[in-house]
Amino acid sequence: MRSVCIPVVLLTNLLFADIAVTVDARKDLRLTVYRDFGIVKDVRTINLPEGANRIRFEGVATGINAESVNLDWKSGSGIELIGQSYEFDLVSPVKLMEKYVGREIEIVPRKNEWPDTALQTAELISINGKEPVFRIGTKITFGDIGRILFPYMPDNLYTKPTLLWNVFIAKRRETEIVATYLTEGISWKAGYLLQVDKKEETGIFSGWITINNESGLDCKNAHMTFVAGDIRRIGELRPPEMTGHDARRAVQQYGEYNFYTMDRQVTILSNHSSQVEWIPRTTVKLKRQYVVEVNDAGEAETAPAAAYAAVEVENVASNGLGLPLPEGIVRIFKRDANDDSRFIGENRFEDTKTGHAFSATLGRADGITVSHKSESGGEPNVVRIRNDNDQPAPVKLCVATGGRSVFDATRKYLLVRNSFLQWNIVVKSHEASTITYRLKKKGK
Repeated sequence: MRSVCIPVVLLTNLLFADIAVTVDARKDLRLTVYRDFGIVKDVRTINLPEGANRIRFEGVATGINAESVNLDWKSGSGIELIGQSYEFDLVSPVKLMEKYVGREIEIVPRKNEWPDTALQTAELISINGKEPVFRIGTKITFGDIGRILFPYMPDNLYTKPTLLWNVFIAKRRETEIVATYLTEGISWKAGYLLQVDKKEETGIFSGWITINNESGLDCKNAHMTFVAGDIRRIGELRPPEMTGHDARRAVQQYGEYNFYTMDRQVTILSNHSSQVEWIPRTTVKLKRQYVVEVNDAGEAETAPAAAYAAVEVENVASNGLGLPLPEGIVRIFKRDANDDSRFIGENRFEDTKTGHAFSATLGRADGITVSHKSESGGEPNVVRIRNDNDQPAPVKLCVATGGRSVFDATRKYLLVRNSFLQWNIVVKSHEASTITYRLKKKGK
């Protein structure tokens, strides 16, 4: 970018041409949405006259972080940035009166409160809270004495949040300017639908993203990217540019984060929520299993061990998926004997990487009974699972430990997060399997 070497001291004495850049000048809007904030990239076309200009960039988010604002333009535009500010001192009756303290204004008197209902002139001498104080001639009055007429809008009041830039350009030029900033008030969450067939062998799976927009920015025909992962709000954040024609090709990994780019433009107005399909309906194979849940977290009141019928879905390309799935709630429907789809429950699952699997429970298990004995008197924890069905039962035993570590386990286990253990076993038909283990006490 070529710079124009003009001292800033001299530029401050110049008369700036006032250039309003409204949303009508927008050429492109890109939004990268994290769990509870967003990065806005707003591209607009502007025609700058030669010399000093004040750019009023209107229609920005009310949740904007002013310190994150960055202005950019095409290389070779010859623009010199002098200064920038964010104006959020929005017009209101009180703000208008504050700007006119010490000046005369016109008042349309209220009937029965003035001897003469003709237009009056009064000096606004103070505004205390919301109550103005006036001088009319030699007398002082206060309160609501009529409808105030202000002669014009003060220069330092705005009807909407506005970014201001003072720039200098040596030659008149039409160019594109890019405003990038962080805004609060926009968030997203993932949700899924799984429709299980009558035999529980296949299902129809789809994924939706729900966007909640309370940022104050109307996002019309925006290119959206959603980011899964916890991010520290310290330092400069520069999410990578992403393109793609569908959800699978648009998923990119950047450090510990996954970026999901929508294959279509999205419109969501401020103070609205909207759902966007990002995994189209796809047929997936299901693997039947049982899930047994045991709570050994050391809580005063614990629920008894329970067994549920479930299906497992492999997150691989050969099963119609094969992309990282952010955590969310999967709502499960199942077809009955009349081929009607019935809602049978919902599950929450954690982030599921490609090549891993997630489970969806279908309800209480038939033919599977569980007994659980907590560790006491030197005896270990004991979980006994019996299968009274005519087929072997694949069982996923999940134990909540409250963060305690396990030892002396009779079978190999998996550590799922830091407070859950998991055993994957197969219980033969009309037989029982027993697992014993001990847990270290906290602090030892």
